[in-house]
Order: sequence, then C-alpha cells, then structure tokens
Amino acid sequence: MCFDYSTMATIRLTILSSIKEHDGRLPILVCISQKKERAYIKTEFLLDDIAEFDNGKVAYRKDANVMNRRLEFVFSQYKEKFNSIECIDYFSAIQIKRIIISKERPSHISFLEFWKQRINEIREEGRESYAKMNEETVRVFTNAEGDVPIPAINTLLVEHFKKWMIKKGYANGNIGLRLTHLKARINELIKTGVLKTDVHPFAYTKIPTAEPKECDLSIKEFQKIQKTVVEGKRLNLGRDMFLLSFYLCGINLKDLLSVDLSVDILSFERIKTVHAKTGKSVITFPIHSEAKAIISKYINKRGFLDLGYSYTYSNLQKYINLCMRELKEHLGIKQTLCFYSARKTFAQFASELGIPDGVIDYCLGHSDKNRGIIRYYTKVKQKQAEIAINRVIDYVNNPDKYKDYIEMRADIMMMKG
Repeated sequence: MCFDYSTMATIRLTILSSIKEHDGRLPILVCISQKKERAYIKTEFLLDDIAEFDNGKVAYRKDANVMNRRLEFVFSQYKEKFNSIECIDYFSAIQIKRIIISKERPSHISFLEFWKQRINEIREEGRESYAKMNEETVRVFTNAEGDVPIPAINTLLVEHFKKWMIKKGYANGNIGLRLTHLKARINELIKTGVLKTDVHPFAYTKIPTAEPKECDLSIKEFQKIQKTVVEGKRLNLGRDMFLLSFYLCGINLKDLLSVDLSVDILSFERIKTVHAKTGKSVITFPIHSEAKAIISKYINKRGFLDLGYSYTYSNLQKYINLCMRELKEHLGIKQTLCFYSARKTFAQFASELGIPDGVIDYCLGHSDKNRGIIRYYTKVKQKQAEIAINRVIDYVNNPDKYKDYIEMRADIMMMKG
C-alpha cells in the first residue's frame, strides 16, 4: 500500500504577516493542514517582527529560550489532541480545528506564579525570613530558566538549573539552598496532584551541602571571652550575648528574644520548626546560674530580654554580630566570632566530653530530619540535658579537670578510625 503524505493532515507552528494584532504584533499560530486546506489557531505568544520566527521556533530575541520552552509545551498539548482524533482523514482542516478547540484549552500554569503565591502564603504565616530567601531563589531561577509551565518541570530542568549555578560560580551552600527551595515547591505540587510525574525531578540531582562554618572556639579562646573584663557597651553586649547563648545550649538569637527567661526551667520550640510539618520538638532544660547572672542584666518586667535597642530583628542581629567582631579584635581571637559561634562551640565541647549525640541534638533542638551538627537524633529526657549542660559548663570553668579524659578519648576515637 502506498500513502500520499501530501494529503495527510498535519499540525505545525507558523506565523503570517497577514494576521496581526491591533498593535501590529504577530501572533504565533497553530496551523492545521488537511489536503490543500488550512485552519489557524492563535496562541498567546506575540512577536514584533516576522524575522523573529525561524524554522518553527522563536529566534533573535532575548527571551527566545523562555518563549520556546513555553511554546513547546502549549503546542504539545494541541498536538496530543490532534493525534487523538480518530479517522482524522475524513475531516476538513476547519473541522479538526473545531474538534481541538471545543475541548479544554491547553493548561500552561506558570511555575513562577505558583511560587510567588506560596511566598505570599509563607509571609502570611509570619515566616518573613524564609519568604525573603525564597524570593531570592525565584530571582536566581528566573535568570537561569525563565518561567516554565508546571507540567514541563522534569529532571533535565533541575539538572540544568544546578549546572547553571555552578557555571556562574555559586558556592555549594548557596546552590544547596536554592535547590532545597525548588525541591520544596516541587514536592508541594506533586503532593497536591498538580504536577504528575513518574520520575521525581530531583531523582538524578544531588543537593550539595555547604562546608561547615569554622567558627567553633578553642577552650583557650572561650576562656578569653569568659574571664576578660571589657569596657564599653558594644564589647559587653557582644560578650554577654555569646556567653548567654552558650550557657543556654547555643540557643539562636530569634529564640532567645522570644522566650520567657524569668522561669527556672526553659521549655520552648524553636521558631525555625514551628511551621514545619515534620521534625518538630520541644526543648526543655533548666537555666544554669551562669546564664541567670547575664539574664538579670537585661530582663524586663515581662520576663523577656530588653537590650535597649529599637532595631528590627535583622538589624539587631547585624549589630550583635558587629559587637562580637569588635570583641574578637579586642581579645585577639583568630577564629571567626559570630552569634552562631556559641552554638557551634557548645556542640563541639559537648562532643569532646563524650556526651551522646542524641543528647547534644536534643539540647540544640535538632530533628532527625536535619540530623544536625552531630549526626542523628534520639529522644532524651530533661534530666539528661541538664547533666550535659552542667558538664559542659563545668568543663569551660575547669578545663584542666577534663584534660586527661579528653586527650584519652581523642586517642581512642582516632584508633577506631
């Protein structure tokens, strides 16, 4: 049997100088050909000049790649409906067009629109910092990929985004953060059934992790801060906030400012995990006398810290870190000193003292999902946390008492490999 392909129905993209919008722009058309007859369906994509369309694709425009990606998806849905028509050779081009457009129009939901909507929802939940980070990720993603229809999200897109960031010189920590945000939004789409896929878009992409911040102090550096009397508001604030965070198991600044410190037993859930669906945990431990001595200098009538500044949280955070940098220079400390240093140093000392990983993670408020600085998480009781805190504080007050034990433990760990 011999087929005459010139008489078979076809569908393709085209542009005609004779079909224009009121402003003179040219719409890209879906052309349906049947024998010698043609019918056209207008798409939403408009070009300024006929020269911007070449061999079925948009060309010679800055946004050509973005338009082609979206155009390809829209056309694929029209083509799918075209291919599903049975006995198509019996219909004219106009009849084929009517059959196609009589069904539901192609869905080309914007991924960026969805993402921006989620950012608004995150902001309404009070997670301003996370919302801002997502806004930055949207900016980076837009520069790399432009807008894409949700059904077009796949493994190739994710891998291309990662390679683009590597090529642009982004650090591993930055790349990991952007990919984590992207994966979270994709998971939301999959969970709600908006994105249907047999292979997860991140199936072949490994999310890189940042190099650990080298900001934990040695015992000598810690004691410099602990024992030196400093003068001036900035140096004293930097010193007090570092030590207070350390004595409270490396508590984050945002949590420190939001908890009632007038109590003897501190019990709170980290603000970072309040809105999390998994990995939630309440941290409970007694406030040590070392911490109470500092708290008494700043506590207000309601039981919260009052540092005497009316800054926004972001500016206060920057100011405290500035105070700590000045303290570092004043004391001649070589290691990085910032608010996070207290948390990292507490974890390091606790580990050196042989405190079980699960206890350390509990004190820090780490979940099994994040695994924290010290590997895995196991539930522990308040008493175990109290023992851990007392031992760490006793160590920084009397390091010689633990010197032989720490050296012996380090030798044993090294032999274990």
